[in-house]
Amino acid sequence: MEIDMTLEKPTWADAQGTSYETRFHYTGFGRIDTHAKLYQVFQSNTLFERPFLGGVVSRLYASEYATVTEYSKSPRRWKEDTGIPKYFSERPRPKTT
Repeated sequence: MEIDMTLEKPTWADAQGTSYETRFHYTGFGRIDTHAKLYQVFQSNTLFERPFLGGVVSRLYASEYATVTEYSKSPRRWKEDTGIPKYFSERPRPKTT
């Protein structure tokens, strides 16, 4: 999915969201969300996700705790707070005819 990220609080973030605590483990190409059990790759405003079922990871470069607040599943909107809140929103897909 294509996403936008901002440090400024958008209007949709005034709504009540669902929050959870997690830890992000950063690998060379992405990160692992230990709560959602997802492997995530951010690449030029695009987010790719796949389930992470556990196993051996060859290298971890950093880990950090975060509070993730989900505001909407479709379009997907969420905030990640690791000390500096970052707001993410899914870009609308172009309509195909």
